[in-house]
Amino acid sequence: MDTIVADLLQLGDGMFTTTSARTAGLTGYELNRAVRRKVVRRLTRGVYGTPADPASTAADEHRLMCRAARLLHSDAVLTGISAVLAHGLPVLQESLKRVDIERPVRQEVLTSCLRIRPLRWPQSEHGTTWRQIPLVGLDSAIIQATLDFGVLPGVVAADAAVHEGRLTLDEVKTWPDKVLGWPGSGRVRAMCPLVDGSSESPGESLVRVHLALGGIDLVPQVDIHDSRGLIGRVDFLVRGRMVVLEFDGKVKFASGDPSVLWREKRREDRLRALGYVVIRIVWADLMQPAALLARVRAVVNAAA
Repeated sequence: MDTIVADLLQLGDGMFTTTSARTAGLTGYELNRAVRRKVVRRLTRGVYGTPADPASTAADEHRLMCRAARLLHSDAVLTGISAVLAHGLPVLQESLKRVDIERPVRQEVLTSCLRIRPLRWPQSEHGTTWRQIPLVGLDSAIIQATLDFGVLPGVVAADAAVHEGRLTLDEVKTWPDKVLGWPGSGRVRAMCPLVDGSSESPGESLVRVHLALGGIDLVPQVDIHDSRGLIGRVDFLVRGRMVVLEFDGKVKFASGDPSVLWREKRREDRLRALGYVVIRIVWADLMQPAALLARVRAVVNAAA
């Protein structure tokens, strides 16, 4: 049995359907036994795949489920957050619980793993696909993801697309008209003015949005000089205040190189010497936006 399962996985690039298993002579009992022994895992009803990889991220698992959805439904088109991910844009982990597809159906259907929608959006221009799976256009994907999950995922994706030159701010400004009168259209209307394309990471986008919603006006990507020349470009400057905000993702200090930490300290010392207050923000802070806002507001008020 294990040999048959291994052959099916190899032929199906890591997954196969119940129909394929039966064609190969496997019974339902044998499939269930293979699952119990962790030779294979059930990805969704009717699709089996390789055992879970402990190193897989939520995005990796979502991509896998996109392939499973296409295996189940040969007419599936990726839409919404699934299409955003397939277009190579950043997504928030909490929005990846279901794969979002369109099919020629009359009404929306929800399963534990899939959201199946009627065909609504035009497919990507020039026949763009992901692993040979069709997907809706970039703008349509972000708009649908915003309708589904709100302002934050929309800004994160749209910021990245504008920053990379794949969309323009003028194009983003037209989005509210495309969904005028739709349920949830207020989310798109609220999201579009928050997109500026200056953020260099999803974390920076979230910092800007969280604080903008709290009434803190930030100027992104500001070059600051002293008598020795350019100190560096800071992530944000609070408008009208000597307050700098720096978002510290994992990448900056991932190497553990002491020289990186030293350069960062010297840079911050030069900023403080000019009278700037430096607030450092990490991913954990973004999980508690109210506390982050209170912290920043206290510093801004003190610097007034």
